[in-house]
Amino acid sequence: MSGFESLKQIRDDAKFKDIPIIAIYSTSATEDGIKNTFGLGANAYIVKPTDFNDLKKLLKKVIEMDWKEKLKHLEFESFIITV
Repeated sequence: MSGFESLKQIRDDAKFKDIPIIAIYSTSATEDGIKNTFGLGANAYIVKPTDFNDLKKLLKKVIEMDWKEKLKHLEFESFIITV
C-alpha cells in the first residue's frame, strides 16, 4: 500500500478525520506528490533525513495551528510550514 492509499484510508475513517497527519518524504519528492498529499488530507510534510529538533518544532506548530482558519485558504503555499 502506498503512502497515498494509507492517507486516504486514514481520512476515510471517521475516528481519525481530525487527527493531524505529517507526511514524511524522501528528498526525491515532487511538488505534485506533495500537493496530492495535502489533497488527501495531510496537514504538513517534512523531508527526510529529518532532524529530530525540526520534527519536534513541526509537531508543535501542527498541533497548535488553527486548521479551520487555515483550510479557508486552499492555495498550496498556504500549507507551507517552516521550522
